[in-house]
Amino acid sequence: MKKNLLNASVQNVVRLKYILIFILSFFFSIQALGAPSCSSYHSTSECNAVSTCTWDDASSVCVASDADIDLLIAKTPSSRVVDLNDTITYVLTVANEAKDDAEVDNHVTVIDTLPPVTGLTDFQMIDDAGFNCTIDGSAITPGMPLTDSSVLTCIDGEIDGRTGNSGVPGLIEIWYSFRAPDYNTELNNTVEVSALNDTTNNTKSSYATVYVYDGNLILNPPPPEHADVIDTFTTQAAYNDGTSKVIKTKIAAKTFTPITGVHLNGDNVAVPYQHTDPDMSFIVIPYLSDNSCITQKTIIDSDTGLPMVFNITDGMTAVEANMTVDSSASRASRILVSYIDLGAILDNTGVKCVYTSSTQGNLAGLGQCVNSANNYYDAFGLSAYERCNVLNGQPCTPSNGGYSCGPNDTSCTGYNPLYDNEVGCLMCTLNAFPECSTDNFAIRPERFDINATHQNFPHLLRAGEDYPIALTARDAVGSATDQYTISDYPFNDDINASAIKYFNDNYTTLATDDLMFGNLTMNDSYLFYSINGLSSSSASIEPATAEESIHIAYDDVGDITLHVQDQNWSAVDNDDTPMNCDENGTYICGDRNITFIPHHFKFAELNITNHAGPDSNFTYIADNRGMPSTNPPTRSPMAARIKTRIEALNKDGNITRNFRTGALYYENNITVTPTVIVPTYGNPNGYLFPDANESNISNQLVGFGRPGTEDENGTRYIDWNESTYPLDFNFRREINQPANPFDVNGSYLSISMLSQYVDPEDGDTADINGSRIGDQNTSTTCAADPGCVEENAENNATFYYGRARPSLYIYDDIITSSVNTPIAIDVYCDLLFTECSDKGIDTDNAQINEADWWLSLNHTEDSTRHDGNVTLQTGIITPSGTASISSTISTDPAAVRITSGGIDPDVTVTATSSDRPMTVPIELVHNILPLTLPYYTATPPYTNSWLIYNEDSLNLPSPFYKVRFIGSSDWAGHGDTGHVVDSNVSTKKNRRLEW
Repeated sequence: MKKNLLNASVQNVVRLKYILIFILSFFFSIQALGAPSCSSYHSTSECNAVSTCTWDDASSVCVASDADIDLLIAKTPSSRVVDLNDTITYVLTVANEAKDDAEVDNHVTVIDTLPPVTGLTDFQMIDDAGFNCTIDGSAITPGMPLTDSSVLTCIDGEIDGRTGNSGVPGLIEIWYSFRAPDYNTELNNTVEVSALNDTTNNTKSSYATVYVYDGNLILNPPPPEHADVIDTFTTQAAYNDGTSKVIKTKIAAKTFTPITGVHLNGDNVAVPYQHTDPDMSFIVIPYLSDNSCITQKTIIDSDTGLPMVFNITDGMTAVEANMTVDSSASRASRILVSYIDLGAILDNTGVKCVYTSSTQGNLAGLGQCVNSANNYYDAFGLSAYERCNVLNGQPCTPSNGGYSCGPNDTSCTGYNPLYDNEVGCLMCTLNAFPECSTDNFAIRPERFDINATHQNFPHLLRAGEDYPIALTARDAVGSATDQYTISDYPFNDDINASAIKYFNDNYTTLATDDLMFGNLTMNDSYLFYSINGLSSSSASIEPATAEESIHIAYDDVGDITLHVQDQNWSAVDNDDTPMNCDENGTYICGDRNITFIPHHFKFAELNITNHAGPDSNFTYIADNRGMPSTNPPTRSPMAARIKTRIEALNKDGNITRNFRTGALYYENNITVTPTVIVPTYGNPNGYLFPDANESNISNQLVGFGRPGTEDENGTRYIDWNESTYPLDFNFRREINQPANPFDVNGSYLSISMLSQYVDPEDGDTADINGSRIGDQNTSTTCAADPGCVEENAENNATFYYGRARPSLYIYDDIITSSVNTPIAIDVYCDLLFTECSDKGIDTDNAQINEADWWLSLNHTEDSTRHDGNVTLQTGIITPSGTASISSTISTDPAAVRITSGGIDPDVTVTATSSDRPMTVPIELVHNILPLTLPYYTATPPYTNSWLIYNEDSLNLPSPFYKVRFIGSSDWAGHGDTGHVVDSNVSTKKNRRLEW
């Protein structure tokens, strides 16, 4: 239907102007009703058909029959709408259309019945045009009040007639003003004009309405009778039954938005337009208005860039065009519809040149024949002439080229921006009687933009933290939307904020509430508003940019889309427009992908235990060789254990349940670092090397919320016997420096953790921490870390310096083929007996014949507990021979297994050859390199480093001990128990253990 639009022919635009002027004359009662005036455009037959007109053969024009006066009157207010107490100015324009053959007194009388309402004040007679004017028969005084029945009477006026046969009629103007009342009302009044010798014998009248309006009045102008504007026309039946009488919500500043002009008959029924002349059409010009049809704005055709015009031709009911929606938002608007039937004008006047003659004149859309004032007057009448050649910046004065005041000029009196375009004259000519569209509609912003300047925005936001954000309501071209203003109540009432949750797959898979936790809240203690599309903390001051006045928080972790919407702005369209965030929906919506991460971590439970768990009572000092070296670490074979429960928390200290293991959830790598520092040597709990060697968890996914465990979502329990990510500690041990027992209690332990995040948009990083500080640990303080607490761990570990010891260093003069060589485990304590007892040493039953050393009575080495292994093998036998060493576990090497009492008495050295004498050295099977396997999985198993001691050297004891086998003749020796068997033999002084 676009090919039928009035955009291809200026000629058609001229037609539109004609019709509107005539509508003003016929329907708005501005031009006098009754006998038509004699016009130079009438044909001979048309002129002679009127009793008061005569065809003048000499001049070939239609003139009044020997008349001196032929009057018309138009009453024009300064505005259709005024505010309370505003001043209204009226112009009474009187025209004498008769040929002025002689100066004859015509004694014109004008009677203006003023609006019959109370409260009219401050009457001013601005220009009486030479008339003698009174109010209610009394002389007019400046500022006089009016009653609800006041009448302005002006008498004895003289008006010249038309100059020549076709010139502009004689015109006079009477100007007056008064002040409107202080309440909403309509000011309706009629003016009449008459003369003693008016040959038409009719009193001419004009009528005008002005709305006094404070912005709250809902006016009800007359419904359209001949045209409507809707979104889409489908069928006549659909329109007539109301189905398609719809204008849906529009997007501010959006181009190429379809609307449709519809031709209606006098009963408001959609019917095809019909006329026998193919040049005739029904022309509609739509204007944007408010919901009361008071204001008026030009609607631009997106295809032409000019004001929109519908040209409905013969046989058509409707024409569609693409408009550019106004850039200002509106809760409720309507379309003002100006329309004219060119065919009806042709039928009534016979005037056709205005849309059939040359279109190259100065006034776009009007034919060449009206490019003069007198021709314009004769074609369109007094009302249009007054409106468009005298008022509104004179857009129809040829020198102005159709523009109000002329192109690029806004300085003249009466400038009207509505007509400041090249077809302004056409629009002014037709704008006599605009009416309301059937449906109203909203104009909304296209979207909300969500922004914030906080350094953690958008992907490093802390769970539970309150963040201020800014909303900008943008139109279709990205500008802040003018008039999108909510200031008479808080914008909080209209804005809904919610979280659209996603699994951890880059905003791909939506998550349901039963699988992904978290609640978004908007802090309503912060009131905010919208001023011209910009969020503001003030209801009256427009910010330069959107203010961060909206505060939101999310109480869990994960990727969400922050979704905001205004469901109320376009509520007027809830009956015909989808109530959603779609492009054609009523809701104004905005989305921003953001990410929340934990606010901090907490060590909710923290315990220290000895290496074999809560039921064990000691841990051997074991140096680094008791610590694991893999990453992630394996469980240390000899170390005190740290038992803890780690929680990922929001700001309020609540667990973030989405911080859990699984590809679609939000666990992040963590690093856990314990620090243990005991007092220095000499303190009852001191040690020569006070800084412990700790294992740590280095940047690992440790499995928060592991299924099938005691872990809840958002928590990770690390038990003392954790095998995957253990936390252990031990201390440096020198092979020749025994040390007293010491306790490590919770005050000496501090533990911290770190989880680092990276914002994928800008590369910023965030370190999320958690710490628990023992009050005797001086390595760190809480400072400003929100995840730090000063709280001691519970329980303690007791550290012993231990050693493996043979019962004798030299088993000499063995005459049997084998000898038992018991192996013991000792611990060191040179404190008072009571102090050693306080450290767990049984001073009554653990004594040996060597000062400061005590049997480690609870030492256990078996399949379930590994306090330490001793493995022995034979060394290089001198001078020659063979031998073996065995235990109840194994032979060559012999694995010593001490399960109680601190002693294995069943270690046997056997001479397996007859060579005598021979000395068999017994060596420790060891690995003093960095440990790569637990000792009990090695082949052969190692002697654990924490049991190796050499009083005299930093080197390994070699041999660990030795056995000397001798022959039976001429020798005295030991029996198979290792004890002296002949009393004549001197007792050896190198025995080190007595049983």
